[in-house]
Amino acid sequence: MTYNVYSIRDHLTGFLQPVVEQSDPVALRNFSLTINRYPKEQGHTLTTWRPSDFDFFRIGTFNTDTGELVAEQPPMLIASGLSVVDKEDSNG
Repeated sequence: MTYNVYSIRDHLTGFLQPVVEQSDPVALRNFSLTINRYPKEQGHTLTTWRPSDFDFFRIGTFNTDTGELVAEQPPMLIASGLSVVDKEDSNG
């Protein structure tokens, strides 16, 4: 099976550790949860305080049958941090 590989890019430090997800919609949901940090009782993180500093990219694919990792050049922007901020709880 082939999975997509994603990475959050911090505007100050560069690309962070990659993650593997089944599809763009699943990956985008997880990025949104990271930016919005649900449940809020767990406190704020850098991504919740400064969502404008982060973008989410698909950086390649990973084939579980062959072990092949293929880079996507250039990386494909999936979403900016600001674009996924929960508008109903942005002061939260």
